[in-house]
Amino acid sequence: VADILDFANTTELEEIAPVHAVRGNNDWWGRDLPRTLSFELEGVRFTMAHNRNDVSWRLEGVQVVIFGHSHQYCEEQLGGRLWLNPGSCGYPRFRKELTMAGLTVQDGALQVERIDLEV
Repeated sequence: VADILDFANTTELEEIAPVHAVRGNNDWWGRDLPRTLSFELEGVRFTMAHNRNDVSWRLEGVQVVIFGHSHQYCEEQLGGRLWLNPGSCGYPRFRKELTMAGLTVQDGALQVERIDLEV
């Protein structure tokens, strides 16, 4: 999960791995992107939204909810699923720390690693 400043950046990212993108509150370039997106990776169902408030509570079968907007790291179990905001890794916003998350999916099991970055 990251803020993408220009859709052209996704082309480079897609050379590494599939890109799943949703529209953020300042994405003037991404008007065609959905506000929420559901997808599956390695047998794990994900729902993603820029703002946590845009996530539907109809989450049958969803194991991971990824969101952003606040630029503040959050990792919690709610309703039997992982809710994850990786924070902000580009530059400090709102005087918050710089963080990102590594999420490994193997045989249906999830492992989250919080990564703290130097300012």
